[in-house]
Amino acid sequence: MDHSLGVSQVSAAWQYARVGSNRTHWKDWIAVAITALTLVSIGLTTNYASAAVPGWLERRPYLPWAALGLLVVVQVLREIRAIRRDRDAALKVAAEQAAADEAAWLRSIARCVKIWPLQRFDQIDPFDSLGVASSLSQGPSSTEYVQRDVDRPAREHLRARGLLLIVGAPASGATRTAYETALAEPLARSALIPIAPDGLRQAVDDLDVLSRLADSDRLVLWLDDVDRFCPDGLSVRLLRELRERSPGLRVVATISSTRYPTWVTEERELSREFGTPVALERLLSPAELAQAAAIYPDFDFAEGVGPAFTALGSLLERLAGGDSHCPFEPAGGDCSMARAVVDVATGWAGTGTPRPLSADTLVMLAQQRMSRPGEPDKAHLDHVLKWAAAPVVAGLSLLSTTSLEGQELTVSANRDVADLRNDESVPSVDVWTAALDQAHKATDSEAVGRIGYHAHILQLSAVAAQAWALVSDIDEDGAAYIHLAIEFSAIRRDYAALIPLYERQLALAEASPTRVPLTVARLLTQLGHTWQEAGNSATARELLELALAIYEEEPGLHDVKVARTIGILGSTWIDSDAAKAQELLERSVAICEQQLGPDDLNVARTLMQLGNALLSAEEPLKARTILERALAIYEQDREPENSNLAPTLGSLGLAWLQSGNPAKARDLFERSLALFEQELGRHHLDLGPALDNLGTAWRELGDLAKARQFAERALAVYRKNLAPDHLKVARALGNLGVIRTLAGETTAARELLERTLAILERQLSADHLSVGTALADLGTGWLRADPGKARAFLERALPIFERKLGPNHLKVAATLTNLGTAWHLVGQPAKARKHLQRALLICTRVLGPKHPRTVMVAANLRRIDPDLAILSDGHALSPPPRSDG
Repeated sequence: MDHSLGVSQVSAAWQYARVGSNRTHWKDWIAVAITALTLVSIGLTTNYASAAVPGWLERRPYLPWAALGLLVVVQVLREIRAIRRDRDAALKVAAEQAAADEAAWLRSIARCVKIWPLQRFDQIDPFDSLGVASSLSQGPSSTEYVQRDVDRPAREHLRARGLLLIVGAPASGATRTAYETALAEPLARSALIPIAPDGLRQAVDDLDVLSRLADSDRLVLWLDDVDRFCPDGLSVRLLRELRERSPGLRVVATISSTRYPTWVTEERELSREFGTPVALERLLSPAELAQAAAIYPDFDFAEGVGPAFTALGSLLERLAGGDSHCPFEPAGGDCSMARAVVDVATGWAGTGTPRPLSADTLVMLAQQRMSRPGEPDKAHLDHVLKWAAAPVVAGLSLLSTTSLEGQELTVSANRDVADLRNDESVPSVDVWTAALDQAHKATDSEAVGRIGYHAHILQLSAVAAQAWALVSDIDEDGAAYIHLAIEFSAIRRDYAALIPLYERQLALAEASPTRVPLTVARLLTQLGHTWQEAGNSATARELLELALAIYEEEPGLHDVKVARTIGILGSTWIDSDAAKAQELLERSVAICEQQLGPDDLNVARTLMQLGNALLSAEEPLKARTILERALAIYEQDREPENSNLAPTLGSLGLAWLQSGNPAKARDLFERSLALFEQELGRHHLDLGPALDNLGTAWRELGDLAKARQFAERALAVYRKNLAPDHLKVARALGNLGVIRTLAGETTAARELLERTLAILERQLSADHLSVGTALADLGTGWLRADPGKARAFLERALPIFERKLGPNHLKVAATLTNLGTAWHLVGQPAKARKHLQRALLICTRVLGPKHPRTVMVAANLRRIDPDLAILSDGHALSPPPRSDG
């Protein structure tokens, strides 16, 4: 009998069961055994059914089964060994791969964060891991912290927002203050300390470090010198993802005040995410100084906390002492060249140039500083460089020199010393000029742009203009810094600084061999808008009309860019021709709505200007409808810091003020002012209208003290930022004059109002509404002192209001009321009654018979003629003559 088929089927059964099976669970072994036995049974049945069974086998039926069973057992044992061998090999490979993966991950994370596994923040050595400067005199870990005035607001800011940015002046101890702020957090937290520039992004995005943390872990993200992580290693998206995945995260960041202006321009969205920074000054306040002196009585804090404890103090001390042992100077005298060399080197660093300072340039500038033209004394210079480069403490020196083979000697200043010196005073003009010359001769446009941008930040307009003049093509590297300077000034709404930048961009665009008309039109629009914001509507109109002419030659007249130009052009007419302004702005709104939909921000911007045009035309109800629609669009915007939200609130407040609701107007003005102050500080030009309007609202509400406070603050803002005869200055003077008139200070009030009228008459047409308002205010100011003079001013104002606003406007009624009072005071009751009766009719129709203003006019009328019968429709009737019978 042939049993080979059964044996082969046993083997086939095991091979079949092993395919893809390296599993080690007991259920897998049962599956293998059942599969094998099933196939063996089928094979045996087939074999024995087809074979002749010998007699002797019939007498011993157990033998074949025993043989087959033995074969099965042997095969099973062999397969079990193979499975175990395969399993062990697979486990070993998997373990080795896991170990290799973990080792690679650990190597990667070590390049991304300073400490792994993460440690509790309060157990980390701040001097070793966080960048806190150690004390050379007290030992790195024994310096007791000198409390700063900003500590409490910094802690409150961190707890309220979860993010804190400290902007520290050079050597102010900002990193230590940030550490102490984070340390004051009540809950224990682990410290995530990424390595710049892209350690944070790699740790979170590439290595998913957060998945390695327990859900209960709370983190402090430490970003000392936050600008080092930008632009690619830190973003708003990354911060928000971290805060979502790590509830309770605290983000603590620092940046030097010398680098903050550039950073906030380049990383506008990121700076907004952090919110208003906390500023830390280098020099101590009296309270801080008293505390520091009590803790460290032997320390000199004249230069601040940083220099008192760190190597910087020793460097400054060496610099202050100078080189009194110079053999080239009189015995015991101070080496003037040493001081000049250090000044030039630190100033060179302050220009922002990336190019090194050559020894030849250094000598030339130092001799200019000392007024010693001629050939340099090389031996003297060598001695000075040796003195300045000599290590003072911890291997640090005032200057360092570099001499590469085949290249000239270059000199660089200690960064901390340079930052401190340039924070106190800007580099001299000759240093700026030399840096520009060097960059220009090397055709290094990027360096020219950097220098120009740095000068622009420091408000050195002449130096910046010199740099921009060296940029010859709109596509070269230096031109990018003109755009960056525009961004810097646009954030601050510094229109005077923006104008020469746009003019230079426009000149480059027009001179370009590849001149693009639409680019020229865009720049003309931007320049026109800037002139309009700066208060020069005439120049703005000329530029905007040029831009519009270019757009009209191109296809797509209904493009959004065209609509924007039309809208800005309309805004230039608001003060001089409200009807024309309204026509242009309505055209702009229609194009924007057609192209972008009714809820786009561009629609809202133009609606805001249209509302202002309606306010100028004294149509507050229409203006309110338009402005409320604009406000709704802005409030739906995802960015709460939208720069147009504050002025829209202000315009809407004016609409309510003109509608006779000063309380609602006041609330809107207060919201507007708060947003302006948050974004721009307390002294920016754009705060002026908000302050002025708030003063007017409080005046209407009867609180003259508050009204005067805001009016005087508005006038101070305008005087600081504008020419003495600017229209905004005139209107602020007028508002303050009205308030002082109501307060009974008529002499001082008249002086203010006369100055207002003089400016307005020079700047505007004789029948302008603002001129009419100034005439009416001045007439009111003279009413009690000289009613005849008052009448003359009021009679000049009345026809202006009637022509511009219509015969039934409330301003007409107010002027008629004052004019009636003036006629009454000069003994002309008939003329007084005539004006007051007309004023009463207007007030009754517009405000109703029970409105306080209507009641006041009626009372004035009764004082003149007590027998008048005043009807509910505002008409006044004299009683019939008495009959003698």
